[in-house]
Amino acid sequence: LFLTLFMAVAVYPASGDDLICERWFLKNGLTPGTGDCELDCGTSAVGMDTFMCPQRCGTLCKSYFNRLSVDLLTLPYTMTDQEKALTQKYPVEAVAVFYSKYIAEQSTKRIFGAIPKHNNEADAFRHYVWSGHLANHLDQQKAQLFLDAHESEPEAPKGEKEMDTHNNELGLKRGAELKRDKLFSAKAIEKAALEDLGNKKLKILRPTGKLPEWK
Repeated sequence: LFLTLFMAVAVYPASGDDLICERWFLKNGLTPGTGDCELDCGTSAVGMDTFMCPQRCGTLCKSYFNRLSVDLLTLPYTMTDQEKALTQKYPVEAVAVFYSKYIAEQSTKRIFGAIPKHNNEADAFRHYVWSGHLANHLDQQKAQLFLDAHESEPEAPKGEKEMDTHNNELGLKRGAELKRDKLFSAKAIEKAALEDLGNKKLKILRPTGKLPEWK
């Protein structure tokens, strides 16, 4: 299964600097294929080990398949049986699913910090953002297939499944709207998620009542 995914993206090996810049690109929540990717990439913060990365923004922004040999496939991600079946059937689309999940997790960590992220605002935010990115990378039908498959674990508590499904639907809808209007970006879907959280549109089982400011 992972070999299939690896072959779908690792067209040629990346150098050490390539890997450093790919990880820098992902950790900054940048979205390939969007109109403002190169501008956001070029103005992203760098460190001593990533100072050369803005010079590679043109390449990094072209496609999420481009040199995507980052450790997406080694992320701790437990799949349901339905997800495994879909990944085998749609290996290329599955790369977008892994990529979108990674971006959503990085966004959640950056905005909410190191707080528990189960059934609370951070959890709702993560599902919303993940679904939004899927709407940008996949057609609506395949995005829905993967989201439904992720929530197909039979032993998952009903309330948690309902929460995740509700927040997935909102993120998918908003992501599709932003894509249609050519306004999609990582920052745009983050902002939309926080706005909907503030307007109490997202479902939360264990609210903390604390919302971070969007930056």
